[in-house]
Amino acid sequence: MFVPPFSERLPAPACDDRVALVMVATGNQQGTAEHRRLAGYKAVADELLPFMRSRGHLHHLVFRDRTAASAVVVAESGGEVVLGGATFRLLLLPAAWLAEAEGEMAAPVRSERDTRMHNAQPVLCMDILATAVAQRRGACGCGHGTRLVNYLKAHLLSEAKRRRALPVLLTQSDDGPQALAFWHKQGLEASAGASACVARLSGSDGKSHIVYDYSVPMLAIGEAAVRSVKPGESTRAQEDLDLELENLEISGEVERGGDVKRTILKKKAAAISAEQPDLGGGEGEEGEGGEEGGEDAVVTDAPELELLRLVVASAGDLNKKKTNIFLLEVW
Repeated sequence: MFVPPFSERLPAPACDDRVALVMVATGNQQGTAEHRRLAGYKAVADELLPFMRSRGHLHHLVFRDRTAASAVVVAESGGEVVLGGATFRLLLLPAAWLAEAEGEMAAPVRSERDTRMHNAQPVLCMDILATAVAQRRGACGCGHGTRLVNYLKAHLLSEAKRRRALPVLLTQSDDGPQALAFWHKQGLEASAGASACVARLSGSDGKSHIVYDYSVPMLAIGEAAVRSVKPGESTRAQEDLDLELENLEISGEVERGGDVKRTILKKKAAAISAEQPDLGGGEGEEGEGGEEGGEDAVVTDAPELELLRLVVASAGDLNKKKTNIFLLEVW
């Protein structure tokens, strides 16, 4: 079912006048440029997807899982700066795999051309497991998420052509309205069919295919799965970030140009902690090693993890399975 993320050598980087997108495989030695890029991406994901870190899950996907690979967004600013990334797997599935999903979709999902391609051909499914772009000035609202997905779509199309397969794009979106709108813009549809696909994969291998809590399965098939979307600036996202960051800078709670997400979460969690002192935290991430400085530490210190846990504890059960929630609704 799983196939290597790259049938040949790694795809060439994609560059524009703002950033470069680079594909990186797992299993790199510490000290290499590839490992540093993955470490930079994971540092962003650690803050935005904190509960994917449970039991070393995120660390394993990014650094160790040989069935997975990541695309990383880098910019030059006095040296290479990692702005975010996305982790994915490729699965080669029989043509019949789509039957259940298509029967559940609310609207036609394949064009006539897709139907001709699909005749007894296999399905190549790209399962996007995690996506994170830094929430700071110069990164947030600049279209880097769309650039990432376009880069992944180009890779999916290339691999599907090599394998003479129908391309399919699958993800479990965070359930916040901004995340759902983002993936809808990329051509994916939330439906019972998408949920059926995720459930079937989980049923075949629950250890590898985790159904995340607080997520919405979304799916695109054929042309929709590989259609490029023009990156655009999000004025709303930048204005929201600027306003919050300016307030924090004025109060001295975050340095100018700093990453605002961590500070906001700590403020929210501190308020919840004061109101609900009996809320308890769960177990931290079990580090799997492989990063500089030894085991994969929990955020930066144990008290901060407990504060992050308190934020989500106010909205739901902490003892559910790992989740890739972006905490959009928290702030």
